[in-house]
Amino acid sequence: MEITTKIGTKTGLLNIIGQLENVHKRPALFMGKKDDVAGAVNFLQGFLTACDALGFGYSRDISRQVIVENDWEPGSQGVWLQMREKGMSEADIVQELVRIEIRSWQKLVAILIASEE
Repeated sequence: MEITTKIGTKTGLLNIIGQLENVHKRPALFMGKKDDVAGAVNFLQGFLTACDALGFGYSRDISRQVIVENDWEPGSQGVWLQMREKGMSEADIVQELVRIEIRSWQKLVAILIASEE
């Protein structure tokens, strides 16, 4: 059963997750280089803006929860700076940023499913 909400449809949300999983598997295909953190940040921001414009979006609170659950601190400067400080490689930072985004969308789907019950 397809559920339409103010944040789009469950099927649409699952498609978004699928697209992000493709980005995670082949970041260079989508961002030009697999180790370009600035490019990844810009790509993900553009991706989120496009999703929002199409009626799919989530509260930044969900993103903050996922960031904290993954042992990072949310802040205005972005978690990628913390990742650099911990000595992560640029390619690993790109992967982690995409994983955070995937987990945020997955959390949104879980919230939607729970609200149906």
